[in-house]
Amino acid sequence: MNKQESQKRKLTKKMKLKLAGVFGIALLALVSLLVGITIINAKFGNKYTQQVLSQSQQQYTNKTLPFKRGSITDRNGTMLANSVKVYNLILDCKEVNGHETYKEPVKEALETVFGIEDSEIENLLENEETKDSQYQILKKEVTMEEKKSFEEANKVPTDEEAKKALGEEELKRRQNVKGIYFEDTYKRVYPLDSLACDVIGFTDAGNTATWGLEGYYNSTLNGSNGRKFGYLDENASLEQTIVEAVNGKNLTTTLDATIQTIVEKYITAFDRALSAGPNNKKDAKKKGAENIAVIVENPNNGEILAMASSGTYDLNNPRDLSGSYTEKEIEAMDDEQTKDALFNMWKNYCVSQNFEPGSTVKPIVVAGALESGAITENSRFLCDGGEEIGEDYVRCAVYPDNHGAESLGEVI
Repeated sequence: MNKQESQKRKLTKKMKLKLAGVFGIALLALVSLLVGITIINAKFGNKYTQQVLSQSQQQYTNKTLPFKRGSITDRNGTMLANSVKVYNLILDCKEVNGHETYKEPVKEALETVFGIEDSEIENLLENEETKDSQYQILKKEVTMEEKKSFEEANKVPTDEEAKKALGEEELKRRQNVKGIYFEDTYKRVYPLDSLACDVIGFTDAGNTATWGLEGYYNSTLNGSNGRKFGYLDENASLEQTIVEAVNGKNLTTTLDATIQTIVEKYITAFDRALSAGPNNKKDAKKKGAENIAVIVENPNNGEILAMASSGTYDLNNPRDLSGSYTEKEIEAMDDEQTKDALFNMWKNYCVSQNFEPGSTVKPIVVAGALESGAITENSRFLCDGGEEIGEDYVRCAVYPDNHGAESLGEVI
């Protein structure tokens, strides 16, 4: 019994020695590690701190906050032009290339939701000019629904039960979908399509316009972009500054969308009714007149309630010539002819074309002449078939015949 107790005491001493040795080695390693960290922190601590903060800062460094262009409405508040929020789909090639495990999940996610082929992504990731880029636009005008669909399909849940429900493979895939983000922007839309197209006009790329009310009030409808950016202060602390965007002003017109709709309806009907006339050209769009123009005005204050002409176009697709030209005509056009055709389609005939109103304006001229005292009810006039005005000779409707001497009533 005494012999067994002696052996146990000998084993205990060996264990103590071993434990002491392990503890000594661990203590030495810990001291060495602390010394090393102290030296590194003293020499390079500020550099590493800036790198870490810089990575956190990337998500909002120099991010533009776009303004919303002002809307255009009729006198009753009916929306004629508006800007809706959409997104640019951005790929950060540098981030994706920085981790081999990101590539396949990223390509799979983009193809599943947006239909972007693997080859397109692979080309951006491998091309020398784009592989280190942090800003490659994959798709413009992404809708909010598409954005939500993508985020939902690749969302990593925080709840442990939800993670288990996804499965290890799907969870890993979602965790590796990196380097994709959405940039806020706006798209100009025209809810009533072609209604009052000659008057409203449209925007080109961005928020610039040269036609109609969009062009005339371009600077009023536009605002100014804001900016969100981060920076490191003198204490290496991350600071964030936001300069909010200033939206453009809204424009309320004197137009009445209901009256405008009625006017355009009857212009189309009148044009169609006369479209079998003899002056139509072969293979050309049939029309009843070269142009039909109507202006409805409030006679009490001059407000324009409706203004329209034939040959309308869709404001949401202003470069579609199919409403004014046949497919054969469009195919035969060269670039210069296409440009001329577009300009001709876009211009507002009511205000941009000179024309002689003819006999329809006689009552206005006569009323003005009577009111000013230039003529009286007993005045008589001689029609000799025409009148030379400047370099032009304006002919009477019966030229080369004439009406001879006429009373004021006969003139009208």
